[in-house]
Amino acid sequence: MKSEIIRRGLAAVMAVAVGATAAPGIAAGYPDKPITLVFPWSTGSGIDAVTRVFAQKLGDELGQPVVVLSKPGSASTIGATYVQRAAPDGYTLLIGDGGTFAVTNSLRQTPVFDAVNDFTPVSLLVKTPYFVLTNAESPVNSLSDFVSRAKAEPESIAYGNVGVGSLAHLATEDFAVKAGIKLTAVPYKGSGEVLSALLGNHIQFSYTGGALTHIRSGKVKGLAVTSAQRIAAAPELPTVREATGVDSVAEAWWAIVAPRGTPEPIVQRLNAAIGKVAAQPDLQAQFADWGFVFGASTPEQVTTRIQAETARWKQVIQVAGVPPID
Repeated sequence: MKSEIIRRGLAAVMAVAVGATAAPGIAAGYPDKPITLVFPWSTGSGIDAVTRVFAQKLGDELGQPVVVLSKPGSASTIGATYVQRAAPDGYTLLIGDGGTFAVTNSLRQTPVFDAVNDFTPVSLLVKTPYFVLTNAESPVNSLSDFVSRAKAEPESIAYGNVGVGSLAHLATEDFAVKAGIKLTAVPYKGSGEVLSALLGNHIQFSYTGGALTHIRSGKVKGLAVTSAQRIAAAPELPTVREATGVDSVAEAWWAIVAPRGTPEPIVQRLNAAIGKVAAQPDLQAQFADWGFVFGASTPEQVTTRIQAETARWKQVIQVAGVPPID
């Protein structure tokens, strides 16, 4: 009996030792083939452009291509569940936003996944306020004008979002409730589709992240930004609070995660590579010109952000009376 205990103890010690020596080897050999970065929305948006530029730079840093795979639908849950079910080997990653990680499942009676426990956090990536938009031909020239029109014509104005349960959906509802207006929501599979609908006058209003290039081109009219302060890239746009007196602040943010169980050395390798890419001044300047703030983080900061945002938007759901989506 005593010899059996000793044997098991030695086996356990050897297993720990093997694991400790194998872990650095995992990172040393990674990656040795292309990595797939799942983009859970339709293409053609500002964040789509950011993701593709970032993926190319990350691939350069890692020595293997990072291929962006668009899997839109169901407010990003189709792409997210695809990654959730992927092998935890570091070759399938997800870029998700606040809606993916903090809002969508808060609106479900039966959550599709647990954003904290079903994924391995890697790094925060970019953030931007939402740009409050209307059609270029609209007679509305300010957000206060828009609120007045919406109050005079309840539920006659349609707004687009990137899916029921998206952060843009909840942020718009938060504003509408506080402004005392009623709008009609129209869900799409990505902000590219929302912008197309706005250009075609199928909708008259939207909260869209990364829309600065479209505002500058004159294709849409920017009324405000949802940040607490004006942004350097578009100082002419007032905040929602400045424009209307409504205290409604929201920030679009995106993070990179991997499937649950991804080895720590791989997570560290990815995190370090993202940090190097995020530190490139030319890339920071390019993204800033598009209205995005680019910056990496620790994996722990991703978890903290998800938990804080989940608590905040659950409260908004209750106050706004947003119904469940299942």
